[in-house]
Amino acid sequence: MEAIVPPHLVVWCASSVPHIAPASRAKLARSIAAAVTGHPPLCAAYAFETLRLHAHLVAADDSGSEETPCSTSVAAARLGVVSQDDETSVRWMRNRVCRGETDSNMYRRYAYSLTAEAYEACEHTRVAVTAGRNRDDLARTQRLVQSYAKECTFKVHGDACIHHEVATCVVSPWMSACMAVNESPYNHACYAHGAHVNAVLRPLIETPTRVRVGDAAWRTNASAQSMIQVLHTIAELAGSSAWKVLTNASIMHHRDARAYAFVYRERSGKTTCGARKAAHFMHVSLDQPLSACVFDVLDACAVLGNEEAGQMLDAIKRVGANNLFSAHTATLSEVRDNPR
Repeated sequence: MEAIVPPHLVVWCASSVPHIAPASRAKLARSIAAAVTGHPPLCAAYAFETLRLHAHLVAADDSGSEETPCSTSVAAARLGVVSQDDETSVRWMRNRVCRGETDSNMYRRYAYSLTAEAYEACEHTRVAVTAGRNRDDLARTQRLVQSYAKECTFKVHGDACIHHEVATCVVSPWMSACMAVNESPYNHACYAHGAHVNAVLRPLIETPTRVRVGDAAWRTNASAQSMIQVLHTIAELAGSSAWKVLTNASIMHHRDARAYAFVYRERSGKTTCGARKAAHFMHVSLDQPLSACVFDVLDACAVLGNEEAGQMLDAIKRVGANNLFSAHTATLSEVRDNPR
């Protein structure tokens, strides 16, 4: 983010807000919002200063007076309390950010309101059941994931899977906004759950992947937790750092020509998954078996141009229903060319 909004620009604009023309203020505010929502900061504190500048730019032309207080308390940080900020609550946050009457959590909640606004302004389509899939395809999808999960150690993406689940399923969506590069969400979980945080986090950290994607997970409909685990396992199978699963913290990042899978918790409280390319989201229903949901997300990625997803689907359709994929040869090309 610092490369998009450099410090000297923030310093100059902060001292010049009253003298900037209204049209220029609005344009600058949009640029800052795009930088904050679209790029992770190297330092969260710098992101907060940039957000304060954004608040000053918008407040200078905001004639509204009604405000609705919102909370960043421990209760509001827990999963069960979801931000549904409207114009008046955003104005309340913005005015406190302007005056510095807040803490880091209020900055994060304000940043999340910008992210949610950017997300909702994108193109959204709902994916119908993928044409041509059958029971064998779904069985192969399950076997592909389970076979690789036996020895998957997440060498490519590290703790991204656990961080994703914590940010999406353990704390409220706004808590992961403005997370810095290489920042983990564990401190946010500690704030939200206090003395109970170990009971919440230890099962996520200590349960092996092969258990998380075991048979029990596939006998029920998909959930945010199961989709996060499976999609990150597939990302490891792809073997490339370019294959990313977008999270609540990164849902508007990487707006390039690639298609990415995502699992995201909206500010309405609803969790959704699917594929995103640039500003186009294709949403897949979680109200179906896990294997069907995974297959449909891969298909959505392929439709949006993700070649690796297309190759993986091709492998799934070509391999016999009783064959397994070897965890020892589970690079994407080997899965495609050398099924066992």
